[in-house]
Amino acid sequence: MAVYTIIEADVMASLLTPYSIGELISLERISNGVENTNYRLRTTSGRFIVTIYEDRVNTDDLPYFLSVKQNLAQSSLLVPKPIGNKSGQVVFEFGNKFGAIFSHLNGHEVQAIGKDECFLVGETLAKIHSAKMPNALNRPNNMGPDNWVEM
Repeated sequence: MAVYTIIEADVMASLLTPYSIGELISLERISNGVENTNYRLRTTSGRFIVTIYEDRVNTDDLPYFLSVKQNLAQSSLLVPKPIGNKSGQVVFEFGNKFGAIFSHLNGHEVQAIGKDECFLVGETLAKIHSAKMPNALNRPNNMGPDNWVEM
């Protein structure tokens, strides 16, 4: 179970007001996952994913990670693209937490991982590492060897 934060449909409808992605049709909790709360969002303009970042996420890192996703999407990689509101902001506040809305990618959960799936993962990682990123996108790795003792 990875739904830690409950969003009711009427609250989601009001959260959509600053966005240009249509009106709420449905909101469905996604129980898969480990760390954050995710929802499938359907509006009059299409399908999206809503992520609420839970306690373990350092919210100071969100601009970096969301910028990386935006740049990867602009590099023609098939990644969920952060959706900005009418002011261009991609992060919204929900109580004492933060969230973001992403484009929806078609697909399904892979039940058995074989050599074909491993090849696709490797190929995609190579494309990600080859993508052109602005030099300004840089941050210390807080899960690198310097932090292993603290973990």
